[in-house]
Amino acid sequence: MSNLLSKPPVLVLPATRVDQWIIGPGFVPSSKLPPLGEILGVEGFSFHPRHLAEEDPSWQQVIPYMVVRSPSGWFRYRRGKAGTENRLHALWSIGVGGHVEPLDGTLIDPHAAYRAGMGRELFEELGIAAFRESFLGLLRDPSNAVGRVHLGFIHLIEVESEVRSAEDALLDGGHEGAEGIRRLAPHMESWSRILIESPECDLGLGSAL
Repeated sequence: MSNLLSKPPVLVLPATRVDQWIIGPGFVPSSKLPPLGEILGVEGFSFHPRHLAEEDPSWQQVIPYMVVRSPSGWFRYRRGKAGTENRLHALWSIGVGGHVEPLDGTLIDPHAAYRAGMGRELFEELGIAAFRESFLGLLRDPSNAVGRVHLGFIHLIEVESEVRSAEDALLDGGHEGAEGIRRLAPHMESWSRILIESPECDLGLGSAL
């Protein structure tokens, strides 16, 4: 908790707002949702102290969760102890991203703040500055302590060449083909497993597990 007290506030949305789009656990594709700009334009967004948001499921912390794909495969990594979320340590993941903070923008335009935060996280974690992006949908998993207080905005990020981890918290990073990603799925954090297993999530992995 003391570590979280030093963290900046994070962008949140009331859970009652989120309930209209997704309850979870699971994934809802963008085809069944309002446009991303509309979702990020509803009333109710605020910046909330992170140590409070982590304990209060009435608020959903907004997380851009980005799956990166290059011509040689999907980026996957194992979460190390340097990460802030110790409940996910040692689990594999295909998603990078994090919280949207006041440095990314203001509540006058949550959509702009979100986009800025998304770009910042990509650059901080993987050094990515040029990419193609598509919004795939929303993910929510209230079945565990981490998922109860976070809402995943899922994006597919396409890059022209392989990327590497730029942070110590992303261990054993590398690109993997579809078969390798599916093989790792049982050892992944719940959000990554949900995406891989969902028949409605178009990651380009082929048949769902």
